[in-house]
Amino acid sequence: MNNTASGEIEMDSSEEAALGSGSVSLFHTIAERASRFPEAVAVQTDERVITYRELMSTTERIARLLRTNDVGPDVLVGVSMRRCPELVSSLLAVVRSGGGYVPLDPSYPDSRIRGMIDDARPAVLLVGPGGVSPGELDMPEEEAPTVVDVTAPADVTEFDGYEEPSSGDALYVMYTSGSTGSPKGVVNTRGAVTELLRRMSRRFPLDTESRVLLKTPFGFDVSAWEIFWPLMSGARLVLAHPEGQHDPAHLVRKIREHGVTDAIFVPTQLTAFLDEQDDTRCPTLRRVFLVGEDLAPELLRRCHEALPGASVINAYGPTEAAIVTIDHTCRESDASGRRVPVGRPVARTEAHVLDAATLRPVPRGTEGELFLAGPQLARGYLHRPAMTAERFLPNPHGPPGSRLYRTGDLARVREDGTIEFLGRDDRQVKVRGNRVELGDVEASLRRLPMVGDAEAAVRTDPADGTNTLVAWVTAASGEATTATAIRGALLELVPRYMVPSHLVVLDAFPMLPNGKLDRSELPEPFGGTASSEATAESAPEHHERTVMRVWGELLEVSEIGRDDGFFELGGNSMLLLRIRTRLQQQGYQGIRLLDLLEHPTPRGLAEFLRGRDQRQDAEL
Repeated sequence: MNNTASGEIEMDSSEEAALGSGSVSLFHTIAERASRFPEAVAVQTDERVITYRELMSTTERIARLLRTNDVGPDVLVGVSMRRCPELVSSLLAVVRSGGGYVPLDPSYPDSRIRGMIDDARPAVLLVGPGGVSPGELDMPEEEAPTVVDVTAPADVTEFDGYEEPSSGDALYVMYTSGSTGSPKGVVNTRGAVTELLRRMSRRFPLDTESRVLLKTPFGFDVSAWEIFWPLMSGARLVLAHPEGQHDPAHLVRKIREHGVTDAIFVPTQLTAFLDEQDDTRCPTLRRVFLVGEDLAPELLRRCHEALPGASVINAYGPTEAAIVTIDHTCRESDASGRRVPVGRPVARTEAHVLDAATLRPVPRGTEGELFLAGPQLARGYLHRPAMTAERFLPNPHGPPGSRLYRTGDLARVREDGTIEFLGRDDRQVKVRGNRVELGDVEASLRRLPMVGDAEAAVRTDPADGTNTLVAWVTAASGEATTATAIRGALLELVPRYMVPSHLVVLDAFPMLPNGKLDRSELPEPFGGTASSEATAESAPEHHERTVMRVWGELLEVSEIGRDDGFFELGGNSMLLLRIRTRLQQQGYQGIRLLDLLEHPTPRGLAEFLRGRDQRQDAEL
């Protein structure tokens, strides 16, 4: 370990030498593996098996379509489709063409997708199964990108060939929560991501017998790791159902049936996954990577007990630094400590724990702000030079021209040289693995016509101990509103994970004598269990009454309508697990989380349960 200063950590010099400074094209690495193993399975779902030959054929067809639309190095391409084999081919085709892809998750509200398109200005929009087209977003034709349907049978026999991109060209633009209410695009380069993936392939090797689970929504950078890492090694990519990341029973089944060897979890997801296993083990798992949240020692202990044959790797990395910058292969002894370290920097990455004001190193064991440097840093924020300059600073600890990324995370260096993550130093938070700017939530709430002012925070839910997004709002002048109405309207603006699970409507905010908000006097967002008995008992049949009663108790909502949406009422994936458990206790055995996701209203879920009863009766 090379310690240049007491609070600075660099990679092991032998690892840097092994990695080398060269950069092999990401696409050509995958193409070489495909040529060696053309009949090996590249992508698998429950219904489909795609070989490397088929994957590369589809990729080449889409890439040629992109080239005929003038996509080349550093040209952005929007991609909108659900998780499916066509998504993998489309992303690989953008890489092949030299362009950079912009994920446009069709599960996001139309206004959010439209805002991302307006900001990124992609030249082309690839649309596939379940995708959203500009026409559905009410975009004027002159403002819309050229649409290419990846499922259309179009072949290009003549084109001008491909331009070779440079390592500094964009590979993708990932949008993260922004404090102003508008998401900000982070431009990650080909060289940075390829370097990380090559390092992962060297440190955690895969082969044609390996199977990696793809379950992260492709609007998050971990998905690039899940997709390209196995393809670089000729391994198999096993796709979860488009909403399967919310259903631990689905993930357990996928891993067992397809023999998944490597999977990446957010700690909150891992907790639900381990709860689901019971006596049903997943013996094929040999590596479990944890990202996105602090890993608690108790969860690490549970993971070691439930998956004794699997290594557990705790990984850290912001979107602004190519997925993973620090990692740690956990030992059993880590489960008995106060914190599980995030580890040491990956090859050619520097981690500095500094005094935020002076940018000087702090002594080992002392809390400071974590800064990152090295070739994995993103280019910056798309069309936001001022924000880029604010977060990407000249590096006083490196050669001239090098940069230092201010993460906003608090950390300390332990005596053994590993780094501990201590939390955030600003109003950016992690909620169930999703990066959320509280200012973004507040700004989005204030955009609603029924809201006057808003304050957001993260609180520990006493029911399950998880970090939960909550908010307090005041009604706009002359407006009468409810938490349910506000949540429903907010879902039209932001993704589900940015909708507060608990929302309190106030007449006015408590204020300090100096005119500032008195946060200590804000009412507790977690009230006692509400009774939905009156509304539930007025429902027309017993399935609906049961659903409404259970929802009312667990969502803590006093009034639920037959057509109210679960997520509009403040539901989240963890509450969905509790609702499934409660319904099973009421006699609804075998109900899946996917059933709840596909029937998100009391009326719809009751109809599903009634139909299931009728089918079971007919079978008897």
